[in-house]
Amino acid sequence: MDATEREWRGVMGALVAGIGHDLNGHVTALKGVAHMARGATRADREMLELLEDQVARMEEAVRLLRTVPLRADESVELASLKDVAEGAVRLWRRRSGMCMALVELEAVGEPPVVLIRRRTLTAGLLLLIAGAEGTGDAPVPVVVRFGEEVGCAWIRIEAAGGAVSNGNGNGNGSRPLPVEARGLLEAAGATMSAGTRDGRHTWEVRMPVGL
Repeated sequence: MDATEREWRGVMGALVAGIGHDLNGHVTALKGVAHMARGATRADREMLELLEDQVARMEEAVRLLRTVPLRADESVELASLKDVAEGAVRLWRRRSGMCMALVELEAVGEPPVVLIRRRTLTAGLLLLIAGAEGTGDAPVPVVVRFGEEVGCAWIRIEAAGGAVSNGNGNGNGSRPLPVEARGLLEAAGATMSAGTRDGRHTWEVRMPVGL
């Protein structure tokens, strides 16, 4: 098993564990609501709203589980850049029950359709988000922006603090971005570069726009 495959499995395991924990919490909440409902002579509106909210959260968690990157040998497909970026951010927020949601998402213009290996791209983006959030002594806010320019789609992951690292080494003692992120992104059909934009340390991923 090569380094990329090991990192792939590590990402998968961490995400599934986090989402599974989140699902268990919702199941416990539903059981509590159901127990209280059984003791009531008539359903309380607030209790029903709580039940509906928990069911909706479970449905969202199940939907996210279906987007978890499971294997590297996938085919190129057309996908909405918005769906890809949103999916990666949601998975990251769910990794530990959304206890630390430091990642924001922002669209720049009309999101294009891209030609990409979607789940491989998602795995690479998750590694970049994890590395960007950990570039300081404590987790820092991260903004994920996406858009299109000159026929090329892009996703920018911007960290508010820490030192720039492109995955090839440390920067001023900060946590480096994993080398495997670059490998996954290239396997997905994208390219990655590191730099600074508007005072934020930025990692930019570019990919072809679908016809």
